[in-house]
Amino acid sequence: MPRDADVLVIGAGPAGSATAILLAYAGWRVVIAEQHEFPRRKVCGECHCRRQFIAAGSAGNRPGVPRRCRPELRQVGWMGATSTIMADLPACEDGPYRYGRALGRDRLDTLLLGRARALGVSVLQPAKVRQVRGSAGHFQCEISTGQGQPSRTLDTLIVVDARGSWEPGAGSIRPTPCASDLFGFKANFVETSLAAGVLPVLSLNGAYGGIVTADRGLTTLACCIRRDALQRCRQNAPLTTAGAAVDAFLRRSCGGIRDVLRHARLDGPWLAVGPFAARHSSLL
Repeated sequence: MPRDADVLVIGAGPAGSATAILLAYAGWRVVIAEQHEFPRRKVCGECHCRRQFIAAGSAGNRPGVPRRCRPELRQVGWMGATSTIMADLPACEDGPYRYGRALGRDRLDTLLLGRARALGVSVLQPAKVRQVRGSAGHFQCEISTGQGQPSRTLDTLIVVDARGSWEPGAGSIRPTPCASDLFGFKANFVETSLAAGVLPVLSLNGAYGGIVTADRGLTTLACCIRRDALQRCRQNAPLTTAGAAVDAFLRRSCGGIRDVLRHARLDGPWLAVGPFAARHSSLL
């Protein structure tokens, strides 16, 4: 029976696009289904270690991705309630990249998906996989492309589920709410006082996170906050959004963040995701 593709990849983030790129190099016919328009910002860290650049190179992106990452991350810091401690990061002596760097997920995802497209990968976007039937070697996948278009069925040998870590799985059961559940928040700022090449990590009562200046001079502030701490934030700022309440909490609880953001302006809205169990968190 003729197939529409050899592989369907669900999700066009770094994992999905890199998988599609490598399979396309191997001669496979690949389709990517991505539910969001690109470019788009996402609640996710924007620091990338040097090994990610090596992987990007093996996927045919050298030096495209690293060239857009500025600057090198040469210092790491710890920001608590009243103090900040900084230390130099050691350089890696082997390989072409000595330090990690920062790049916005909106640019990274777009670059990788563009490379996949250039290699002949068929991209359905925005598109959502509604149902997967069958088994390995013969899958039938119902895909909706929205905009009043009827769903289509795609026959493929293999399905790769590369949805992000925040995406619920099909048929997943939402756990009972718990005080230790985590919610992820992220915002971009301009005109901060954070030095280039510095990565402070935040350690606060009920929350942790990080802040870094990535490409285009945008400073990204991301954190995970416990459900009970978030509830206290909302009580302290009852007439604001959850993002604004978290913003106020971070400034109030951390002198380093207060100083960095003193004259900064928010670039776009606060983004949020969750809840997810604390034992499964990996925001930083």
